[in-house]
Amino acid sequence: MKKILLIIFSFFFTNISLADQSWVDNLPGPSSPEIIDCLKSSIGEKNLQKYFGSKKRQRPSKKHEGMMRKCFESAQKIGSDEQQNQQSNSTDWTKNLPGPPTTPEIINCLKDSIGEKKLIKYFGSGKHQRPTPEDENKLRKCFDQTQKQGMQKQDKMDQAKSNQSSPMNMDCVPEGKSINRIENEHIVGVIGPSLWEWSRNNSFKDAKAIKETGSTTVGFGLTIFIDKKGKLAFGKDGGPQLEQWLCLVGSALKEANDNGLATYLAINPQIMTKTRGVEKSILTGKQREVFLKELENILPMLSKFAERHGVKYFTPLAEPEKRVGPKLAVSWMPKGLKIIKPYYNGLTVWQTADDYYKGKFPKFKGYDMVGLVVLIGGSNLSEINQYYSERKKELSKLHKALIASGINKFFVAEFGFMVRPKIKDDIASKLYYKFLDLAAPYSDNVLFLENPSDMKMGTPQQVKGTFIEDIIKKLTSNNQ
Repeated sequence: MKKILLIIFSFFFTNISLADQSWVDNLPGPSSPEIIDCLKSSIGEKNLQKYFGSKKRQRPSKKHEGMMRKCFESAQKIGSDEQQNQQSNSTDWTKNLPGPPTTPEIINCLKDSIGEKKLIKYFGSGKHQRPTPEDENKLRKCFDQTQKQGMQKQDKMDQAKSNQSSPMNMDCVPEGKSINRIENEHIVGVIGPSLWEWSRNNSFKDAKAIKETGSTTVGFGLTIFIDKKGKLAFGKDGGPQLEQWLCLVGSALKEANDNGLATYLAINPQIMTKTRGVEKSILTGKQREVFLKELENILPMLSKFAERHGVKYFTPLAEPEKRVGPKLAVSWMPKGLKIIKPYYNGLTVWQTADDYYKGKFPKFKGYDMVGLVVLIGGSNLSEINQYYSERKKELSKLHKALIASGINKFFVAEFGFMVRPKIKDDIASKLYYKFLDLAAPYSDNVLFLENPSDMKMGTPQQVKGTFIEDIIKKLTSNNQ
């Protein structure tokens, strides 16, 4: 029980920002008179108002978190003791749940995911049994999902009152309005599927920090959450609502624009997983056709979103050959282009790599630009040198196919290690320059990969404070 309370207590202190309310209403747990008195006496009402009552909440200090935790734990222990004395074999498990006050949504979620028989065993008997780790995760997920739904309802209420974008540090461009595109001639900067999630262990904490590296452009991944069948999963299984998700990404796009950075927006599918940092974006079987149909349905909305947020470069599906296979990619990309053209006036991009096609390359007609994926492969220097020779030959073939398709604008949309070998930074830097020289005949416009350090599949790659930042500064100084 104690561990569950700590887990939920810790969760509700992370990334919360609601509208201005009484701090009592925003507490991450039951607000009994005893708890309120304990919090007032231990922390003080001024600090409580700062942590839970303001529009932009501050995270409590570690000292205050510990003091608050004691108040909740003390109340929980008193409540458990009283209930055990009154009803030693109580089967009303809903009264013993940890965390925030129970709601019908939480109770139904717990019944469906854990089962009432187990819940009685964990929370209804005189002596509570500790839930299994699997059931603890299910418990946290139910509280997590309900909290998100409550935040979304509050956001809509606040918007209706103020006619402004919702809180939670969101500042996206509303429908009916738009911002101008940043017109930088040279593309040098960073790209990452989660780069806009500033709290997710990225080396950059805001767009200003990216601009300070000398970058002119930033690439954001627009993740489209799907289930195992390929259908959209927004608002399901703990996933965010699409409207709120777009506003979060839109806020990052606007922030980049405000800091003078041109933006590239790349759509990526991701199968919902329970593990943070696992990016499952390669689809198989019927998932592919189902997802593409789902994407077609929302692509007009996403195109309008890109247009009003001043996106300069936009692809309806990044590396389609990787996501849905070369055959479907070739047939679908022209269709995707036709869908976005009526709504988006910036530059359209087909993001691809030289090793997705065996034999003859297809026609890449219709797109304004091609975003080349140039990654450094190999687990040691010998393998990397061999990979370099292969890429040199294949890149030349791809470039000829692109010219034959009528496309003469290129940039390197992703540049970095596939999996970084265990080598020192000075060696890694030399390899970066070697592969940059490989791409140079086709383009000196480059976006460097930035992957968060909590990424479990793929390679975490940090830019700020590394040799990669030095390369960016050198490239941008050479083009001034």
